[in-house]
Amino acid sequence: MIERASALAGKVVVVALLPAATFLVGACTGTSTAGSTAGSTSSATSATAASAASSATATSPALATRVPPPKPGSIHQTVATRAPHSAAPLPFTSTAKPNRDIAVSLVRAVSTRATGRLPGEVSGPAVSVTVRVHDGSARSIPLSSVTVTVMDASGASWTNIESAASPLPRSVASGASADGTYVFHRPANATGPITISINYSASTPTIVFVGRAG
Repeated sequence: MIERASALAGKVVVVALLPAATFLVGACTGTSTAGSTAGSTSSATSATAASAASSATATSPALATRVPPPKPGSIHQTVATRAPHSAAPLPFTSTAKPNRDIAVSLVRAVSTRATGRLPGEVSGPAVSVTVRVHDGSARSIPLSSVTVTVMDASGASWTNIESAASPLPRSVASGASADGTYVFHRPANATGPITISINYSASTPTIVFVGRAG
């Protein structure tokens, strides 16, 4: 009986141990599988990260070229002056062409008396200069930048009496002409011919007329 029991017990033990062994084997297998999966995932992640880093390195822009700072100037440095470009002097009766589409002429330059109405303006003997600009282009042109100055034979510039003037309009239409009158105070000691300078634009030579006012 005891031997039977022992035998049975042995069988029971064997039977009881079989599931445990199976469980252990299964557990070991599962652990191995999980480890393998985790290892594969880790390897894949590392490979992806390495690939991304390699891609980022490949597409990174090159460093900009260093440019040295500009050389500073000095208060002791002498810069050569550039004289304004003027066309050859013309008589009052001539017509100047600062470019192929524009014609500038003097309608008249006459002696007169003017009354200054603004601060600093001097009343008395003056010269009235009327300038005409013809637009030969296919579009209107601006005239707001036109300047007119007068200088006598001694090289002295005459003062503009702005309140007595009727300057050129802001623009002139294609194919049309526009007139503007400018008045300058004439000093008492002024003698000889006068020089009338007309600057149409900064990109064209200054027009110069030389003659005597009527």
